[in-house]
Amino acid sequence: MNKEELIDLLKKSSQESLNEASTVEEEIPEEEVTPKKTEPEVKESKSGFKFLYIILILMAIISYLLISQNQKENAQKATLIFEDLPKDIQANYVTKEELSNNIQAKEDEINLIVKQLKEELSVLNEKFELANIEKNEIRVDAQKNRPNRYDATGCYAETEGTYEFYNSCTDRINKFLEKNKNATSFQIIPVVDIKDKVYIKDIISNIKDKDIDKKPLKDYLMEGLSRKRVLEASWHVKKQLGKEAIITYVNYIADTADKRGFTIRAYR
Repeated sequence: MNKEELIDLLKKSSQESLNEASTVEEEIPEEEVTPKKTEPEVKESKSGFKFLYIILILMAIISYLLISQNQKENAQKATLIFEDLPKDIQANYVTKEELSNNIQAKEDEINLIVKQLKEELSVLNEKFELANIEKNEIRVDAQKNRPNRYDATGCYAETEGTYEFYNSCTDRINKFLEKNKNATSFQIIPVVDIKDKVYIKDIISNIKDKDIDKKPLKDYLMEGLSRKRVLEASWHVKKQLGKEAIITYVNYIADTADKRGFTIRAYR
């Protein structure tokens, strides 16, 4: 088979193949194209979304209610009332009404103390006024022209470190002043003993401030105690005999073994 014959054979084969393909295409019937109906599917989709939306809303409402209920229950559990506390702990507290009553009682107590202090201050001012009412020249004159004769008494059983009159002392002084009401002048001498010194020493030993010089405190406190005893006695004399009674003082303290108080001399 030469070249030309081979070419003719190939052409025939190609033509036959083309004819067969055409025949097959003609035998396949064309399908009818029917347009799809989309409207029902859209409606079904919208209905599905509405149902899902309602479900979500219901779930949100249920969740909110459950959360609110849990919060209320937790709040109730977290709230602790006074009656829930143990008795020993309750004993450490008082009610508002009891506290208010206690505060009011304390205020009344403080007001009473303030009132008493004001009264004591008023009496103390009166005592100072009566004790110092004489002019210096009257005292000097009374001391210069003082007779050698005098009557004396005193109170020597005062509690250590104090200056208050006790009952038997008051009775003794009143009788003495009644007997010597016409005396030209009176003289008052402070009296201390070893117990007074121990009392003052204890006060000084309890002072913890290292910056305070304790050496002169002993004398200061002793002089203050003595002066207060003299002041009380002077006030009592003025109270019984009047402001005109002349009282003189000494510049020393009578130091004894077992006597605490003062001595009163009545000069005739």
